[in-house]
Amino acid sequence: MMASLGPWNEDERSAIRSSMEAVYKVFVGRVAEGRHKQPGEIEPIAQGRVWTGTRAKELGLVDEIGGLDAAVAEAKNLVALGPTSELEVYPPGPTLRDLLAGFGQVQAPLGLGAESESLNLLLHSLAVVDPAVASATEHLVKLVVSFRSQTVQAVAMLPVMQ
Repeated sequence: MMASLGPWNEDERSAIRSSMEAVYKVFVGRVAEGRHKQPGEIEPIAQGRVWTGTRAKELGLVDEIGGLDAAVAEAKNLVALGPTSELEVYPPGPTLRDLLAGFGQVQAPLGLGAESESLNLLLHSLAVVDPAVASATEHLVKLVVSFRSQTVQAVAMLPVMQ
């Protein structure tokens, strides 16, 4: 069914449609439950649309408008954690070991290679604006790309506790 060798037949199309409708029904039910409403009250305003924060608040789909920090602060408040309580964030930030393990997989940004057409286009565009920026960018990209083939020796100075 998931092969890209031809179009879906009606049975396959029906199976996908049924699956999508089941997922959507669960979603609307969860929204309704979270908003203390009936699914029939949510369905007319939902219909697969995405609302801006302001309009979602007008429609009763959100309580407040704010970012992640506001949401975390409210979550702490709801479970009676103090504002200075520490949270563990998942996934955690990369460790030194993660960075070193990934060092052998360095890639130039945006698929740019030392001799790529994309790099040449980028450098040409930058040169029109500021030749010094174009030169620095070219140097940096070539340096990053060189990590693929050159051995890099690094020294870490760590404090020793006695």
